[in-house]
Amino acid sequence: MTRPIQATISLSAIRDNYAAAKRAAPKSRVLAIVKANGYGHGVERVQSAVPGADGFGLVEHNLFVRCNGENELISNKSSSNTWRYNTILDSPGTQLTIRHGNDCLVYGNYLKGTDGIRIFGDRHQVFSNYLENNTIGINIGNGDGEVADGAPLTSHDRPDDVVIAFNTLVTNITHYVMSGRTNGLGATNITFANNILLGWGAAASIRGPYPGAVWSGNILWNTQRAGDMPSTGYTKENPLLVADENGVYHLQPGSPAIDSAVGDFPAVTFDQDGQPRTSPLDKGADEVSAEPVSSRILTPDDFYRFLQTP
Repeated sequence: MTRPIQATISLSAIRDNYAAAKRAAPKSRVLAIVKANGYGHGVERVQSAVPGADGFGLVEHNLFVRCNGENELISNKSSSNTWRYNTILDSPGTQLTIRHGNDCLVYGNYLKGTDGIRIFGDRHQVFSNYLENNTIGINIGNGDGEVADGAPLTSHDRPDDVVIAFNTLVTNITHYVMSGRTNGLGATNITFANNILLGWGAAASIRGPYPGAVWSGNILWNTQRAGDMPSTGYTKENPLLVADENGVYHLQPGSPAIDSAVGDFPAVTFDQDGQPRTSPLDKGADEVSAEPVSSRILTPDDFYRFLQTP
């Protein structure tokens, strides 16, 4: 005779246990491990109970070409992950999305022909990325909840204390965006600094609450208008960008971006080419350097060569 067995999984209990561990060790990070598909109950559901848990993941040197379907082509759902030196090409409607979690690093990525980088959550560092010919370069999320204050785990967590700096944005329809949302909470204390915005549409379009913003040291050139970026946050001058053999724009000698960055950004240690940044820093994703290049935009030919390597 088979006895019926029922297992009840309490997501609120998992969340409370995680919170208790964080309170017991407030200066430590917590790695949450979900085994065996949540013991058969679904890793996605169980993981959603601890979206702020540290993942310590490293995702690098991947190539995505002509992808479609889900807009969140890459969807980060935990904290303390690093997304670097990935390339996304010719994939309209797709995004590299920081959907859940805090304290992630997003740097050295190349996005061309996409919907750009989209950000929710707190204290992310987004720097040294190269974004060209996208509908949106960088999208700072308009939150509909604050998870730290008990909002549902499915919320679009309001971005707080995010740094978006030292990126190069070229001919995107709009370079920097916050989309509108009914009763949206917007984003707070966002730093947008030392970026280069070149060509095409509006520099910035902010359609939600945006208190505590810091705009500083940005360069605009040949954009249609500054949009919602205040005049104190940028200069209009030619950054002297020239495309290399891969079609990627780099700084040339005499550029006003060289050695002119403002502010202190200790997390910004590498540029788009994987070269170390040394003070005084250059604005934009490229640091003029004699150090070896360790990363670059990837192409399908790189993949084919990899397959043919013994």
